[in-house]
Formats: sequence, C-alpha cells, structure tokens
Amino acid sequence: MKEKLETLKAKLKDIRNLHAAKAVLGWDQQACMPSGGAEARAEQIAALSRIAHDMFIADDIGVLLTDLAKADFPCDSDEAGLVRVARLDYDHARKLPSELVEKMNRTFSPGRQDKSVHPFTTSFSINDVRITGMGLDARPYLNYITQKYSEIYDLP
Repeated sequence: MKEKLETLKAKLKDIRNLHAAKAVLGWDQQACMPSGGAEARAEQIAALSRIAHDMFIADDIGVLLTDLAKADFPCDSDEAGLVRVARLDYDHARKLPSELVEKMNRTFSPGRQDKSVHPFTTSFSINDVRITGMGLDARPYLNYITQKYSEIYDLP
C-alpha cells in the first residue's frame, strides 16, 4: 500500500504543479503582460487546465483511490484524509467534461475581462457555475437540476 500511496502523491503533485503554473500565468497576465496578449494567454491557461483535469480524472487515479480506500490507515491519519478528500474531488471532477473545464478557464482568464464592464452575469454557488448566454453551465453534469438541495449540500 505504501507504494500505491507514494504513486498517488506523485501524480497529485504533478497536477498541483500544473495548477501552480496556471496561477503564475494568470498573475503575470494581470500584473505585467500587455493587454494584447490576453487571447494567447487565455489559450495557455485553458490548455493547462484541461491537461491537469485530464490527468486528475484518469482511470489510474481512480484505481489507486479505490485500492487505497481499502487500506487500514487510521481514520484520523493524514493518509486516510488524503485518500478521502482526493476521492471526493475525483468523483466530482469526473462529472465535468474536459471541454467544459477548458472553455470555462479560457473564458475566465483574468486578462480577458474588461475590469470596468462585465458583459455577462455571473452567479456562483457551491460547486456551481452559471454564465448567462455563454454555454458554461456545469449544473447538468453535476446533477443539480434533478436533485433538490444538492447544490447547497453537494449531495450525490
């Protein structure tokens, strides 16, 4: 089990590093980059998001999580907590198509939005994104339309 846990940690570290690189690109876009580069930077951020998402929802991560859930880690251990939280995130992420994740990250790239005017309405709630008229509604993938209160409590 220790080998599987180390494999999971290594994979999650690679995914975290992609998200960190995406954050640096976003910071640079807001702080230093000329506005003319916003479209290209949005594509870069979207590509990193899709790659990280695809890596995280890969079947091998699911197999590792299933195997590690059967391990006899003490319930209050860091290992058990890692497996529990990673499983919850994994199950949630598997519901979202990579194309939607990429499109959302491209659309919300920091430099793409005029900071004085918001041309679209946003409504955020727990695990929910609705963007009026932009085709970026994650609710159908997360079963929020068919299950009352699941949006509030993140029920399966």
